[in-house]
Amino acid sequence: MSPAELQELITHFREATSVNLHLVKGFKILQKHDPSGTPMGFDFTVENPRALAQQMRDNSNMAEDPAHKGHYAPWTTPNTNFGFTEVTQPDLPSTRWPKAVHIDFAIGSSKCPCGIHLDQDHRVVGRDRSGNAVCSYANDPIVKEVIHEVGLRQIPLSTFQIRPIHVYDDPEPRGFDFESPDIAAIEAIVRTLSTHNEPSPPTIRFLPNLDALDFTKKPKTDAPYRHDNSRDVTGWVGNRVTLGQGYREKGFGPRVHIELDKDSNLGNVHLDTHPYLNPDGTPNLKKAAEHGIYDLAPGFGLGGRTSRFTWQLVIGGSYTPKGGRESVEIGVPIKPAGDSGPIEGWTIGIGVQIRMRRRRSR
Repeated sequence: MSPAELQELITHFREATSVNLHLVKGFKILQKHDPSGTPMGFDFTVENPRALAQQMRDNSNMAEDPAHKGHYAPWTTPNTNFGFTEVTQPDLPSTRWPKAVHIDFAIGSSKCPCGIHLDQDHRVVGRDRSGNAVCSYANDPIVKEVIHEVGLRQIPLSTFQIRPIHVYDDPEPRGFDFESPDIAAIEAIVRTLSTHNEPSPPTIRFLPNLDALDFTKKPKTDAPYRHDNSRDVTGWVGNRVTLGQGYREKGFGPRVHIELDKDSNLGNVHLDTHPYLNPDGTPNLKKAAEHGIYDLAPGFGLGGRTSRFTWQLVIGGSYTPKGGRESVEIGVPIKPAGDSGPIEGWTIGIGVQIRMRRRRSR
């Protein structure tokens, strides 16, 4: 291990845990491990390893991980050590998993009380209320609910190998990210249920070369889903915040939106509360504005939740021509107080919507 690699590991550990090992009393490196044969790491000692272990238990970025046995002696022997693994999630824009730091503590007397290394093949995606590692959210009530609803809509996710790695709850659309070696097989089923063009990579040009009539050239079908293809206007807009290839259920009310990326084996599925595709697959502009406010904005920090309530920012506007009694409304317009009629011209309003959280079934 080079000095630069050693410093990289110590820096990563500090960023994950807020613990600077150089400042821990009695810190001394005992043995470095060659990253060519094992993950980059080293064994070390400190004056009070129990205190360091307690800091790991108290840190929300670290999870106690009994399933992780290390990669080199003495940390490969079961029942002689315990350890903590950093909680990580894939970077969805790049679809790459970051390396995770893992720290081991020896049980009983040992000349090597602690060991630390970076790992990229053991992925802890959360921690439970006891601080233990979560490697899959398969038993989460939201995951079970969404898999059931998607199954009713002809996508049998339960028959494939999927590992739910992140769960979304109100005010975001309920759903989950997942990892699966069967992404291609899942997409093959979804495509048979979809009106679509051939897949194309998202364009990176500021003004893409789009054919506004592309979708209308396709025969209208009774297929329940529509593919977000980046070569037509509707698909290009929908594909701006989509992982891989996206497929949306047509119609209104809670509707399935599934995203599948074969290159990374990652996917996402959720139930949009405010979908925007008409039954024939064409976009509904008024519904699209509501989709942006209710389904997309909370994921960008414009909404949140407490133990009992959810909140989200809402914005809307209306335009009433002079002397008119009917308004054209966009988004979630704020109504004038009392029985007064619509205000002439443009009216723009921003507010906060607060709701009681739904109980999660067990």
